[in-house]
Amino acid sequence: MIILKKLLFLLILSFVTFSAFASNNIISPNNKNINYIGRWDTSNPNEFHSYWGGAYFNTEFTGKEITLKLASEVNIFVFVDGKEMLFKKANGEVKIVAENTKPGRHSIMVVAKFQNDEIVLQGIILSKNGKLFPPKKSKHWIEFIGDSITSGDRTTKGNISAYPWLTGEALKTAHTQISYCGIPLTNGYHFDYNGAPEVGMEAAYLDLKEPNNNPDVQWNFDGRSPNLIIVNLGTNDASLKVDKTLFERTYRQFLRNIRFAHRAAFIMVLIPFNQSYHKEINEIVTQEGIRDSRLLKIETANWLNATDFVDGTHPTDAGHKKISAQLIKIIKPYLF
Repeated sequence: MIILKKLLFLLILSFVTFSAFASNNIISPNNKNINYIGRWDTSNPNEFHSYWGGAYFNTEFTGKEITLKLASEVNIFVFVDGKEMLFKKANGEVKIVAENTKPGRHSIMVVAKFQNDEIVLQGIILSKNGKLFPPKKSKHWIEFIGDSITSGDRTTKGNISAYPWLTGEALKTAHTQISYCGIPLTNGYHFDYNGAPEVGMEAAYLDLKEPNNNPDVQWNFDGRSPNLIIVNLGTNDASLKVDKTLFERTYRQFLRNIRFAHRAAFIMVLIPFNQSYHKEINEIVTQEGIRDSRLLKIETANWLNATDFVDGTHPTDAGHKKISAQLIKIIKPYLF
């Protein structure tokens, strides 16, 4: 009789455990209905890991809620049906409830807030009977390469307040921000503060991970080319007093390396907003443009005034909006 009761107890326990798992629909990060934008390490099918600020993923789902399974602490912005939510130090299972509970699909986008915010996604849990669907994908992709300005440093929301994010969202394109605070173009120069990047973007652009990760691995560019690339570098080189001849030689080679990786993309070079190396950049683009018709220069003089900067270098939120408005007018004809 005792043995029978034990067997009955174990049977009930098994049924309860199975029911608990069955009530949730756990989806692996390698599900084809999840769209990843940015530099993600996808070598482990059970755990996708983002690098560089502003990396994101999106998908669509049915049901009243969706739960993210995160392997480590991260600051993320989450957009559900366009509504923005900030999750600070999110970790473990993060439940997100859709406000619109009408039947049908909901969209979700999850974004790394700033540099060193790395999303380690282990899976997605849907409510009972919930399903995942592929999101609407853009035919176009813009990549922005730069420093703290491109990252949205000193803004209210980091990467999503910055002109790259604003521009990409306004044009409804995929967009990536390969940028890092304090990074110059040129190797061998760096600031003294703790956490300052120890390499220039000429090297960091080739890597999967942000600067100062050790060990780092090279990013695989095969089959991953944006339609348009915007480069905004030189501000930190000027602050670090990089010799003009060295800067020009480094920038020229950097543009050639980008062209080698992205044969068909338009490459647009922004003159830094403080006009650093204006003469040198102008000469580079003029000379390189003779053999590269898809290399263009963007003048930025008078885009911003003194009140559009937080500290004379980093634009305010309003300053980033001004930059984005100017860029949209310039680059839209090259995408549509």
